[in-house]
Amino acid sequence: EYSESITMAVGMLALVVNLVMLKFVISEAPGDTDVYCKEISSIPDYAETVKPLMDSFGYLNLLGNDGVWTAVDGDDDGHTWLPVAGEPCQEKVKVKEPKNVPQTNWIITQYISKSISEEDNIYPTNIHVNITYLFDSDCADVSCHPSFHLNYLFANESINGIENMLNDFVLLGNLSSEVTNTLQMATQSFVIETQHQGFYLALHDSGANVTVSRLFAYRLIGPAVQVNLTLYPETPAPTSGNVNVAGVCVANSNTSIRQDPNLSLNPDGIWTLADECFCIEGHEPILIEGIKQCQACSPDHYKSEHSNTNCLSCPDNSGSSAHGVSICNCENGHYRAQDETAEDACTEPPSAPRLVTSVDVKGTAQNVSWKAPNSDGGRDDLFYNVAAYGINTVRNDQPITDTSYLLEGLIPLSLYLVVVTAENGVSDQDGNVDQRSVSRTVFTEEAVAAQVENVKVLYDIFVEWPLLTDDRGEITMYEIMFYSDKSNGTIIELDDETSVYEPNVTDDFPMTGQPVYVIVRGFTSVGPGEWSEPKIFAEVNPLVPSMTASLTYSTPSMSSSSSSISTPVIISSSTSTSKNTTASATATPSPSNEDSGVSPLISIFAVLGGVIIILVIVTLLSVGFYIFRRIRLSRKKEDTDYAPLVKYDKHGGDTTDEDEGGRVKLDPPENID
Repeated sequence: EYSESITMAVGMLALVVNLVMLKFVISEAPGDTDVYCKEISSIPDYAETVKPLMDSFGYLNLLGNDGVWTAVDGDDDGHTWLPVAGEPCQEKVKVKEPKNVPQTNWIITQYISKSISEEDNIYPTNIHVNITYLFDSDCADVSCHPSFHLNYLFANESINGIENMLNDFVLLGNLSSEVTNTLQMATQSFVIETQHQGFYLALHDSGANVTVSRLFAYRLIGPAVQVNLTLYPETPAPTSGNVNVAGVCVANSNTSIRQDPNLSLNPDGIWTLADECFCIEGHEPILIEGIKQCQACSPDHYKSEHSNTNCLSCPDNSGSSAHGVSICNCENGHYRAQDETAEDACTEPPSAPRLVTSVDVKGTAQNVSWKAPNSDGGRDDLFYNVAAYGINTVRNDQPITDTSYLLEGLIPLSLYLVVVTAENGVSDQDGNVDQRSVSRTVFTEEAVAAQVENVKVLYDIFVEWPLLTDDRGEITMYEIMFYSDKSNGTIIELDDETSVYEPNVTDDFPMTGQPVYVIVRGFTSVGPGEWSEPKIFAEVNPLVPSMTASLTYSTPSMSSSSSSISTPVIISSSTSTSKNTTASATATPSPSNEDSGVSPLISIFAVLGGVIIILVIVTLLSVGFYIFRRIRLSRKKEDTDYAPLVKYDKHGGDTTDEDEGGRVKLDPPENID
């Protein structure tokens, strides 16, 4: 095993060296730079993301017989680009124009390879050209043009007679400045496609006094790098967007997606992590014999994810006796919530609440309160459930975070078992609910009376309703009210056994308003129940003077457990009389006798006949009603369990007597000053 580890380590190291060195040799700048210039310290260092392709600082001679550039006198006037002596390996070139003479002068670089291997030549590449220049102050004459052009030409190899291809160059940028005797710097870029292996650069002057200090061509790369346990080769930067570059994992490591690791390279030559090799779950990186490897976590330690971090000690209330675990097991009685991870400590359910009390609220509700449990289980998500078990079951519908709750919907005068249970995020994994619950029995008290239902108006004389049961409490009395609106209602108190009432119109009816409504409600010792639904007792209020106009009214609605009543709407049209017109409730006036063509004498007889018929009908109805009432009262007295019809006056009048004929006699109450 030892020898195998050494062999594997040596093999991985050789792979790294080969990847780095191979890429370095392939992407090295062309070998036409001067050896002396490559060794002197005056040449500036390049950033690690810069791959130099051509730098004028790398040559002893740029122009002349030993130079690497070519100067072209386009107008054959003897004036063109000339070398400027300076520091070793930092030669400059300049052009100085004669006055009032148009110029065209070129300077062409050597062939520049883009230095990309065939396997990496799969994307277009950005070529960047940095130029440093200065315009002479002598360029003040009107014929001097303080500008020159930077051009390029694609090629796959060095071209003999390149000076004859000036018209094939492509303009890259126009360099100009209004400032003289000041060093200027500009960077131009162009894209070279995969089918081209290199290019030429050229400077074209048309009449300027300019000195070029440096011309530098380069491209950007992602340098060869080792990221943790992953090796990546040098890679050309893309022209736009990002490209993923595959790497190689060292021994005993893997990626989070179980594939070859990838690193993302952007156009600036910056690596951004897409994926890399990590130690698998339950393993941590360690340096063994000089090589990074991954080994299993020791007992009572864990690592839950792909990462190059160290194993961690097991969280509280958990542990493990095995090597290489990704999660520690919870101790007995402790749990993790469903949304908790291996990094979270194990916790336990809470203990039971303490000191439960309950206060009755009008027989139908219990205000239950308690104190928090002694232990919350080591968590901060404590909540409670409350339930009452009896004739019906009532419980909370949302988790309770306070230490009190109002249980509503209980049945009055009933026995319930109220249970309060403490819960938290792990209590659902523990089946022992009794250990975290506390209970007490309660007996609900009386409630207000139920609403009186099925109120009836009999023969337009009596009001009748069924007696309420005592399942909500003992009925102590009833109230009945006749009203037309809430401002003139009349309330009469009745005893708890009264279920029929005959009103006294004079005392009980309101003095205003039409029609007259009646409502009834019951009482317990707790208070009144809701009023019954309104019933119309009389369409016409006899206490209100007759009205010639039509009446419009709406049935009022009764509010819960109160005597407030919505006001009926009474619309009455006023009556005005003049010599010839009478107002009516309609917009269209009645036609006169003359307009209708009817004789006045016939109209008089018709009216008298109608009056006589109405009087006869009223007389017959009165006699019939009198006979019916005598018969009914006689039967009630002999055959029914109803108490004698007694008017319970709100002022406390005299009781009734019976005459010799058995007829009920209703004495009006005495006047009270």
